[in-house]
Amino acid sequence: MKHLIYLLFFFAAGVHSQNYNYAVKKNQKSTVAVSLVSNNLPEEIEYFNAYLLPYSQRANLQAALNTYGAVRLEAGNYRLGGLARVTLNSNMKLFGHQSYNEMPEINIAAGAKNVLVTSVKVWYGLNFMSGAAITNCTVSHVSGGYITATNAQIENCKFIDIIGSKLNINNVVSGYFRNNKIIKHWITSDYPQLSLKGNNTTPSSGNTWAWLNLLTSHGDATDIDNFGDLNLIGLDAEAWNFKSLGTGKALLHMRNMNDVKLASMAGLGYAVTSTPVFDIQANNLLLLNKEISTNGGASTTTAKTLTIDSNASPYAVSGGNYDIRSFFDGSNVSYNGTNQTSPIVGTNATNITSSILGPQKQKWDRPIFSELADPTGSNWSANRTGQASSRAYIQGLIDANGIANLPEGIFYIDGPLLINKDEGIVGAGTGKTVIVGLKDDFNLINVRGAGVGAFTLNYITLQGGSKGLHITSDGLDTWFQPNGINMKYVVFRDQSLYGIEVAQMYGMDNNMFEQVHFFNIPTAFKQTPDPAFSGNETNHMTYIDKTVFYNCQVINCGTGFSLRTTRVDNLNAWINCNFERNGVAINLSAHNAPVLINCDFKNNAGKHIIEATPSLGLYSCNFSNNTASTIIKGETVIVEGCNFLDNIPLFETSISGYLLNSTVTGGLGNMPSGMIVNSKMISEVGLDHLLVKRVNNISSVLLNAIPTPYPQLLVGQ
Repeated sequence: MKHLIYLLFFFAAGVHSQNYNYAVKKNQKSTVAVSLVSNNLPEEIEYFNAYLLPYSQRANLQAALNTYGAVRLEAGNYRLGGLARVTLNSNMKLFGHQSYNEMPEINIAAGAKNVLVTSVKVWYGLNFMSGAAITNCTVSHVSGGYITATNAQIENCKFIDIIGSKLNINNVVSGYFRNNKIIKHWITSDYPQLSLKGNNTTPSSGNTWAWLNLLTSHGDATDIDNFGDLNLIGLDAEAWNFKSLGTGKALLHMRNMNDVKLASMAGLGYAVTSTPVFDIQANNLLLLNKEISTNGGASTTTAKTLTIDSNASPYAVSGGNYDIRSFFDGSNVSYNGTNQTSPIVGTNATNITSSILGPQKQKWDRPIFSELADPTGSNWSANRTGQASSRAYIQGLIDANGIANLPEGIFYIDGPLLINKDEGIVGAGTGKTVIVGLKDDFNLINVRGAGVGAFTLNYITLQGGSKGLHITSDGLDTWFQPNGINMKYVVFRDQSLYGIEVAQMYGMDNNMFEQVHFFNIPTAFKQTPDPAFSGNETNHMTYIDKTVFYNCQVINCGTGFSLRTTRVDNLNAWINCNFERNGVAINLSAHNAPVLINCDFKNNAGKHIIEATPSLGLYSCNFSNNTASTIIKGETVIVEGCNFLDNIPLFETSISGYLLNSTVTGGLGNMPSGMIVNSKMISEVGLDHLLVKRVNNISSVLLNAIPTPYPQLLVGQ
């Protein structure tokens, strides 16, 4: 949200003091960490097995990479007094510190495979070098600066949680960018935020963005040319050309493109010199759930265009290509401006069918989770009786070092630990370090702060207590806004109320939770807003915006995510997540453009599996072996590439639904209006057609062909 930019300035001075009594009881037993035998996740094992290069030896970073292959860093600036640049070759891994190290220029060598770069600041650039193809590399949790390539061949790579880094791919002469996945990419202020240029000889194609935030670009936000097929799911953009430094380009400026598919777009162009949302020259364009607007005029495209579910923000198609609009600010289905009220035939049918079907491409892999250790075992509750408390020991590490590094062992505590902004706890792995509450009537960890800032919680299991993690300003006038939280590889088990609660503070903005898992909790993640909130900005309204849960699990919980808010939440996402044996997996209220991407829902048994208002987007999600009464309760639901394999009704409440390229085993349920597009309706033969419109519970078959569903958004070449 826009206030994130200014809070650093407005609230840098003047923090209310907070008095917490964490004194150790005089009769407390001495601190003991109980040993355990358990395994970490494979990614954690890889991290802790990497060679630890001391900060004092930062000038030897390249030598350490060459010798050990995998290197992890201590806290500190590894550029200052270090090397001017480092080069990573095949199978090299560079693990930054939890505080994100400032690094010299990082180069990924031509021909490199299976490189990993994570948790570093790339202020001096992360460069993909020209030459042989660079494949199967991962860049994750990098901050600032830029990621760049000139005439480089980049294929099947992942870019995850890119924080403020521009992406500049200049392959005009040679090279390509193919089948890459960009998951949570946030850029603010700088411009252009995406500069993507390809060529005809070695074409780029098959790239997908899952969640993109283009925030207040001071000039042109994007410049994309000759970049083949491009898919984007989950876009939020605000105030592009904010400082009027651009050349008048639209937010999404694309030239010489093949197929462009854009889904779940939200935001507003409110800059003084706003420009249109898009200006796209392409062969084909899909606009699905277009809810973004601008003060900068109508958008334009030359593509054969298919729009399904759109607000009234205008666009025009030029160059003689056709324009299909379905539920564009209304309930009509039109072809070149003519409403289609009867079965479509002839050229119109041929063209619409072509836009609906498209080529079948390689689907994204389903998420696979390694078995998580249960380090304290089934008798954990009985075993905690009489154990000594380690609370003073851990709090002392936090107070002395900012981030407490805990060794292997079980640490019992008799009261809450306090983490202030920019502090944290890092364990030795989810199977190796456990903090256990001696009772279940207190929070294990309280997070407090003022203004904008982050905290760290990595490689640890939290068990017992009333709440595992409680994030709040305690009702004080601190305008606390966690941003860029570093939370990964954390397991919450057996809390009596919530795994995580976010309550009574200003809000959370632009965060990623990676490999955070919840077991046996009444509510895994709880948002508790100010009940007195009645509008406008307040320091206790407790919004959650632009937060991504990636590779997370919720298992055997009453409710997974309960995010029922008063101030609207914007563009939150669950990507590659697993929900199993819960009551309600997700419960959202007052959310704009939330998206579920490539998630699995199995063996859930509540009244419904998902509740979300006013809107929800599901992309390539699978539902199986569930016994819930219905699957979704909501208002407007967009579905693409999903499989509902249970014989239960899809929709509980009166819903405007838009089903594309999906399979539905049970009945449709309560969907009085919307579209069914290339979706297999196994239990409802009357709806099992290529294109069906529903208005006031009346179905109109517009294309009578047999549907052949396959995903078309979460795909590569």
